[in-house]
Amino acid sequence: MADRFQYITISLLIAVQDFGILLEIYQQRRQRMDFIISHAIQHSESYYTSRMIIAIAVGLIGVLVIVLMPGKKCPDCNRPLPKYGNPKKNRKQGVTNLWVTCQYCGCQVDTSGNKIIKKSK
Repeated sequence: MADRFQYITISLLIAVQDFGILLEIYQQRRQRMDFIISHAIQHSESYYTSRMIIAIAVGLIGVLVIVLMPGKKCPDCNRPLPKYGNPKKNRKQGVTNLWVTCQYCGCQVDTSGNKIIKKSK
C-alpha cells in the first residue's frame, strides 16, 4: 500500500510540474503573440495615417489649382467669364458645361474661350 501511495504521489508531483511548465510555455507564447499583434497594429495605423495625409494633401492641391486657376475672358467685352454654366438660364448649359454665357454682354463662349456663332437655318 505504501508503494502505491508513493507512486501516486510521485505521479501527481510530475503532473503538477508538467502543468507548471506547460503554463509557463503558454504564457510566453501569449506574450509573444500579444507583442506581435500590438506591433502589427501600430504599423498598420501609421501606414493608413500616412496614406490619409497624402490623399488629403493631393485633394487640397487639386482644389487650390481649380480655385486659383485664372479664368477665361469674354472675346467681345474682355471681362472675366464665369467658370461654370448657369443651369437656371439654360438647362443644357448647366448639365453639359460645354459653354458659358457672359453675364455682361450675353455672348456664348465654349470651354476653350472661342465665341460660339449660331448657325441660321
